[in-house]
Amino acid sequence: KSSRRVLTASATAIAARISECCRVVGVQMTVGTEGDSTQAFLTTQDGVEMKVFLWEGRDERRISGEGGVIVEVQRYFGDATKYHNYARYVLQAAEGKFDIEDYRDKKARERSYYEVSRKMLADTEQETKCAVALATVQALFQSGKADACELALQSLAFLTDPSHSRSEIALSAGRAVLAGSNNATGGGDKSDIRDAVL
Repeated sequence: KSSRRVLTASATAIAARISECCRVVGVQMTVGTEGDSTQAFLTTQDGVEMKVFLWEGRDERRISGEGGVIVEVQRYFGDATKYHNYARYVLQAAEGKFDIEDYRDKKARERSYYEVSRKMLADTEQETKCAVALATVQALFQSGKADACELALQSLAFLTDPSHSRSEIALSAGRAVLAGSNNATGGGDKSDIRDAVL
């Protein structure tokens, strides 16, 4: 449902609540489009466009629950799922139920989850690169040719030097040389790298 009937606040108070919500959420709000101050055009940073209308509720029969101000949100352009999120914020604000601190906490958690997942992805990529490099070094040692072994030693020197590689890669490469493990995490089968170096 994209409309709410608000009985406990004036249109001016509702407009102020919606304006504050848009400021917090990061939505551009233009009031009074087409010369009508009872509507606002909203544009979000992710391409959702919508209009907010304030209507005076009729109270002809003097029945409880009628009258008040009707707030309606209409989507003009953009993703429907994102629109519904923004519309929910606007309608909560109209009713005075939009919690700014809760919204900011939620966004902070989302940013934190994003940073953790980005770091995990980067770490996984580094481990994969290190494992591939160590497998190449092992293959060079196994060839038994002098020039291949020399190239393998140069590669190991490069991999184990933190000034040339990330410290995590240098640690994994050092572990392969000292402990005989040929993967980035330190487990797995014993490799020929340790035997070839020693």
